[in-house]
Amino acid sequence: MSLQCGVYALDGNGVLSLRDVPTIEKFHPTDYQQKFQAVLILGISGLIQFLEKCLEQFFQDSYNDLLCNLFYERKHTSLQWQEAEDMVRRHQITGGLDRETLEEMFLAHMDNLKRRFE
Repeated sequence: MSLQCGVYALDGNGVLSLRDVPTIEKFHPTDYQQKFQAVLILGISGLIQFLEKCLEQFFQDSYNDLLCNLFYERKHTSLQWQEAEDMVRRHQITGGLDRETLEEMFLAHMDNLKRRFE
């Protein structure tokens, strides 16, 4: 018994016949590999960008939580970034954000804290 690779289809006369299905050997291997590599590269690039955004959001959310836990009373509203920087830098979560972002987020937190107590 021989095994044939194909599909049955009706031809122009309505007769059911076996037609060949293209197999991988009929394609030039380098074309297939190049297309496959291109798809992989695009997919991996998209995944990396997504993960970078997720990590950045994680660090920002964690830093906001840290600010809320450290600075929450009326007496904290007078703190300046230079005074608070040492307090927040002790925590590992701040290592995922650059200094400018840390300062901007601190100042935004202090503005919100001041508004809350006014």
